Amino acid sequence: MCLCKQCHETVKNIRRRIREDEINERLRRWAVQRAEKVAKANAEQAARRTARAAVPQKVYVIGSGSHVKIGIARDVKKRVAMLQTSSPVPLTVIKQWECADAYEAERRLHKKYVEFKTSGEWFAMPEVILRELLRAQAIERL
Repeated sequence: MCLCKQCHETVKNIRRRIREDEINERLRRWAVQRAEKVAKANAEQAARRTARAAVPQKVYVIGSGSHVKIGIARDVKKRVAMLQTSSPVPLTVIKQWECADAYEAERRLHKKYVEFKTSGEWFAMPEVILRELLRAQAIERL
């Protein structure tokens, strides 16, 4: 085997190219695997979103006395249970409507009753307004 400087440099360059090729191949494989993982995660997330969208949302009025909360939930009973843990008074579902666009319906109700707003989504409703809510069969009519 020749040990001249030129041969030594040639061998060194060949080894470097081999290492670079190996590194590039590993990077390419990693990028492909990463892209596959991201695509799988995105598909799973889209499937979960589709499954959630299949469960209709409801606009609810929950409260105690004249203090009520107007909000959105897929499972109103669960929502009442969650709210009850932080409420010193018993809460009940006053009314609920199933909606195609619950976010828009909730926004409309919040806007309509803004004068009675006390905090966040909570309102101090007069008895007359509460009776109006109870009578409403369709939220679109409010």
